[in-house]
Amino acid sequence: MRENKPDNNDDPNSPNNNDRFWEGTHVVLHGLSTKGAHYNGLFGVVTSAAKGGRHKVTLDPPHSKTVSIKIENLDYRLRQLEEEKI
Repeated sequence: MRENKPDNNDDPNSPNNNDRFWEGTHVVLHGLSTKGAHYNGLFGVVTSAAKGGRHKVTLDPPHSKTVSIKIENLDYRLRQLEEEKI
């Protein structure tokens, strides 16, 4: 018989929640250190949720590079602020 475990999928802060950012979500990178620190503040789009709590993110131009980032180093990008500048 299977043991019923609590479902953490509703908690966006859960380290096991790989669905926090869906494909196509616009994000900003933050909290990266050492090798990845130069990516802090860059914007991108989630292209897939990878195993191990990381998402593949394609960075916006001029970088246009795909990187694998831990969920805790991603945050939602506020697109309406950028659209108002147009």
